[in-house]
Amino acid sequence: MAPAHSKLNDASQVADRLIHHMASDPPPIKFMRSERASKPPADTMYHEFEYRLDATDKKSTKMSKKTLMFENGDAEMWCDWRIEFEDLIRLAPLTTAEHKSNAALTLFKGKMLQHFKEYTHTVESLNAVRVQKGKTSWSDEHKFYEVLDRVAKEFFPVKHAYRRQCFYLRYHLYIGGKFGVREFMARLHRINACIPYFPRKFDTQGTLDCRRLPDDELCDILNLAKKPEWTIKMLEANQDPYDYDLHGLTEYLERLETATSISAKHTSAMKDETSKSADKSRKQKNGNGEARSSNRGDNGNNQPFKKQKRTQCLICKKFHKGECYFKNKSKETKTSSNTNTNGSKFTVKQYAHLMQSMMANAAAFQPNKKKKRKVSVHESKDSSDKDEQHFQVTNHDDSLSDSEETHSAMGTATCDILGGMTLQNKKND
Repeated sequence: MAPAHSKLNDASQVADRLIHHMASDPPPIKFMRSERASKPPADTMYHEFEYRLDATDKKSTKMSKKTLMFENGDAEMWCDWRIEFEDLIRLAPLTTAEHKSNAALTLFKGKMLQHFKEYTHTVESLNAVRVQKGKTSWSDEHKFYEVLDRVAKEFFPVKHAYRRQCFYLRYHLYIGGKFGVREFMARLHRINACIPYFPRKFDTQGTLDCRRLPDDELCDILNLAKKPEWTIKMLEANQDPYDYDLHGLTEYLERLETATSISAKHTSAMKDETSKSADKSRKQKNGNGEARSSNRGDNGNNQPFKKQKRTQCLICKKFHKGECYFKNKSKETKTSSNTNTNGSKFTVKQYAHLMQSMMANAAAFQPNKKKKRKVSVHESKDSSDKDEQHFQVTNHDDSLSDSEETHSAMGTATCDILGGMTLQNKKND
């Protein structure tokens, strides 16, 4: 039983460990193709070889094959070149190590050509040492591939490239994003085809361990990389992934992916329709429960809730939507002035009754009479040194005529009652 401190509490810890492992031990070829390897090579980077369909018959049909020339690149670019070179060896055919070496010298250029020549001399010297020690000399075929292995190490900076690549394929791949099941398997097969061209390494039994992954391991990789919801659906359908071979499991997951996408689209469409209907019912009604679209424009073809451009109003000189407030206000004022109230807050009958009662009680509107002072000057004859003047103030009561005062008081009181309107206007009305 594992100790308590070695157990992982949640899935995030597992993801963190995988991320740290990939950062410390990166694979030679990642699942996403590198930008450098994605660029198409120029036309000048190809060399054309001619060969016959039947190498033993000189009269057989001639064929030609363009093979990529290699100068520099990463691990995946090296494996791509090795795949094309093996096709050339098979089609030409290149049967001897000398022919293969000459073809490689033709396809190498620049830095790659220097590495090939350098490691050729190194392998020759190592073979001479083996002969001096009494060991069996390497064959020309073995020496050629030994040179290619040493050249390949220049593009595989990590140690134990084969084991790291296999661990990466098993535990770091997931289906999702732009990679569906079909694209995932195509990329997986391509990486698996590159594995035999990794730098060769012999195991304890003396056999090469750089070999392609079998179908059983590819099935395990595909099963572990599938989406979690697909696992639930397979359990509901009582389907075991280990009952399928690689081709059968791939087809089953493709059908499951198609069914999941159709169900997701149907669910999203239903949610969109529900949300749209809810928004429409919420926005279409105002406070009185009436449709807003009925108040938009004169014609009924206007779509509800359509944004209208704000234009400057000719009445209030402001930018707003719909009819102007002051226009409606002027209509109300014009309508109220045409009523039978004569422009006041009293009707005609009320106004006539008011005037009649005020004329009957005219005596009650007598104001206080104003008094004027009369100043008279009297000169004193008794004083001889100074001329003294005596002012005598005499009060006289000058009263206005009763008719004028009464008329003025009535006019003043009427104006106060009727809200500042003149008596002459009322008489005209």
